[in-house]
Amino acid sequence: MDKAAVVFLTSAILFWAGNYLFGAALASLVSAGALTAVRWWIAFAVLWPFARREWTRPGFRGAAVIRRHLGGLAFLSVTGVGGYGFVLYEALHHTSAVNASLISGINPAVIAVLAAWWDRTRISAAQALGLLVSLAGVVAVVSRGDWRILADLRLNPGDWLMMVCVVLWAVYSLYVPRVQRDVGAMTTAWVTSGMGAVLGLIPAALDWRFVPTPATWFGVAYIGVFASVVAYVCWNEGVVRIKAGQAGIFMNLLPVFTLLLATLLGQPVGAVQWLGCLLVVAGVTLTLTGGRKRTGATARAGEAASGEHRPGP
Repeated sequence: MDKAAVVFLTSAILFWAGNYLFGAALASLVSAGALTAVRWWIAFAVLWPFARREWTRPGFRGAAVIRRHLGGLAFLSVTGVGGYGFVLYEALHHTSAVNASLISGINPAVIAVLAAWWDRTRISAAQALGLLVSLAGVVAVVSRGDWRILADLRLNPGDWLMMVCVVLWAVYSLYVPRVQRDVGAMTTAWVTSGMGAVLGLIPAALDWRFVPTPATWFGVAYIGVFASVVAYVCWNEGVVRIKAGQAGIFMNLLPVFTLLLATLLGQPVGAVQWLGCLLVVAGVTLTLTGGRKRTGATARAGEAASGEHRPGP
């Protein structure tokens, strides 16, 4: 297992956990459209010097590479940046945090299934078990051990939007490596954030609410820099280094990290939630190590079939 990929993916989820906390705190101060637009304009500005530096590498022609992959970059901006972000914020306006977290828990399974179809990668029995164990951990964390919460769940429009988010994120995670290997990590993030910022102007114009308090600026700054720049760059680097089907399991760490951060703010945590955290970590570990038995010609054949290490879309 690529240790750097584990660090990148874990870091991305940690910063996104902070995004959930700040996003909830800003709900009454900033509209979904305004937050979508502002976060990506901040990201676009922050990423520019890093993308510009990437263009100076020998033989790299930034403008030509961007033009060649413009369609793929636009696709990423809709599925994983501007479009995904707006749908997520809109969903959270119509559903509960419990529903949203539980639906997000199927994200790794959706990514794994799509990867099996898209890249022709096989899901081993150990990896499938890891997905189930991790999902059980998510349920335990979110429900806090009160199974009546699960019994009272009812689907609403926000839940359907969350399902759309799950599919969008799965497609984004599978497609990122096909673009980033040729375009570059910083350039991919910079261009897609710029496109996301432009897309965000549409919902922002329809529903603009931004109360300029110190807490608002602090929260927006965190979301714009850490949840939109650092987290996305880390995630993109991670899914380039390992298969998206394996990377997806890290999404189940999101409620765990959110819980741990909330604990630092004084929120009590029950024994069942701690058990859920352990189950998530065990499921992630099992999924990551469950495919190690493929060796030699089998592994090479899998790479050839999935198109690994081939630049471009």
